[in-house]
Amino acid sequence: MDSVKLEYSLQTEAKSLVHAIFGVSNGFYIKNGWYVLPTKTAYLKDRSTVYLPKMDYTILLGSYVKISETDKINNNSDVAQNNKAWVNALEDQLKNNKLYINISTTKKQKLLTEYQQLLFPAIKKLKLAIPLYKNKEFNIIVNPTNFGVGLSFTVLRNKSLQQKNIDINIKIRNDVPLAYLIEGLASSVSRGLYEKDVNNIGWRETESISDFLTKYVFEQEDCVPTLSVVSKRKIKLLEQSLNYLISLNAPTGVPFKYVESTNTVMLFEDNITSDFTPYEFKALRALLKNRNKTITFDQISEQLYGEETDIKFTIWGITKTIQRIRDKLQNYGLPRDIILNVKGQGFKLLE
Repeated sequence: MDSVKLEYSLQTEAKSLVHAIFGVSNGFYIKNGWYVLPTKTAYLKDRSTVYLPKMDYTILLGSYVKISETDKINNNSDVAQNNKAWVNALEDQLKNNKLYINISTTKKQKLLTEYQQLLFPAIKKLKLAIPLYKNKEFNIIVNPTNFGVGLSFTVLRNKSLQQKNIDINIKIRNDVPLAYLIEGLASSVSRGLYEKDVNNIGWRETESISDFLTKYVFEQEDCVPTLSVVSKRKIKLLEQSLNYLISLNAPTGVPFKYVESTNTVMLFEDNITSDFTPYEFKALRALLKNRNKTITFDQISEQLYGEETDIKFTIWGITKTIQRIRDKLQNYGLPRDIILNVKGQGFKLLE
């Protein structure tokens, strides 16, 4: 028999934060069109925001890169133990910062009833539409949350699909319409089907499939497809998000790189090389090839002037070149602080 349950506690809220931090650490949010912000002020207007409250996450356990495979927490592996430590640390932070909001038993029961009214008919439609799921029993646990992305879910892998009982966990942020639970179900059951082609099929391709299922199999025509929400970059929100991530000492996750084979600078999918003068391009290339490392004034001068560096080198000239690069990057929504001044030494480009 299919079941839909609700779980909400201090621990589930801490896990929501772990999931959000994972999306920051691997650069998923910025790369795919979400914006990580410290308040909810823009949320009701824009579903592409991720709520990560302002705390010093590096102090908790040292490094964002320690977060991995966030679904692992209940075994004795090093990954599970590390994730468990993050959850415990974040539980303490949520209590200390008074960010955990209790939900009454009456409210939980009301939410559960609404979840069941949405999901049970959707499961029935799924079984009729896709024979693979016809004889499966679904056990869905929904975590209402105040944090993270609007909607997240476990992806069913091939191993799970071979079992009779299918366990799915869906997190839905409290300011997101409940109807998006259906999109969570659609995404969970469809994404894993392409597991073998993960290197050839990107997130946007798999998301288009789940958006199709949501609209035409589950008949949720009022659900705005996720792809349409994140497809158009909003420069103001992007700049706010990147500035916020920098303030948290977190990786920005911007796909901003120098491509050696073509001698080009790429930002997201765009070749922006022609936007820079020859001197600006050489300085930016040096910074991109040495991310998170200080490039000294002397090193930048050698890139700019080559054998004439002894004649042309001035700190003022290099600083003005970096200033013009910052101006141009800011027009793309990147924060000026993505290039840091290293006092008395030079400059550093952050991840």
